[in-house]
Amino acid sequence: MATTTQGASAPTRTAAERPLIERRSFPPRTAPLTDLDFVADVRIERKTRRSFWAVPQTDDYGHANNVGRQYACDFVQWLKDNPRSAGSNLLGWVVKDMAEVEEAAAAKGYAVGFWCFIELLLLQAANRIDHYALAEADAQRYAAILAMPEDGESDHAA
Repeated sequence: MATTTQGASAPTRTAAERPLIERRSFPPRTAPLTDLDFVADVRIERKTRRSFWAVPQTDDYGHANNVGRQYACDFVQWLKDNPRSAGSNLLGWVVKDMAEVEEAAAAKGYAVGFWCFIELLLLQAANRIDHYALAEADAQRYAAILAMPEDGESDHAA
């Protein structure tokens, strides 16, 4: 479960002064994906499946947009706290489930806020690292995995 981080001596703020995005952290353990507010195990007919985009209905686009940014911040923090999950196509599952959800126009604000923040974050990261070198390192890592012998196979001739 995510926890909100607040300064111990933070002065009381008016509603206008409060940040729209809360700083959150996830426990120093492998946190389940369902700790993220937009991920839920949902029951469809007689089966339960994980939804990577289970957002509430709303008629307030602006609020949904801010909540979408919060979801993106929480996702990034979850990845930082659970780095072994990075590169496992979690965003692909989010995209798939976003596409399958029929939402009212205002509810689309969740997705817009989510992706706008991810774009800003990508730009900030790309300005700080050589993203082509990172992609090459990741491709080399994947190629090494593919080159590994499968269980039961041996590199040695019999």
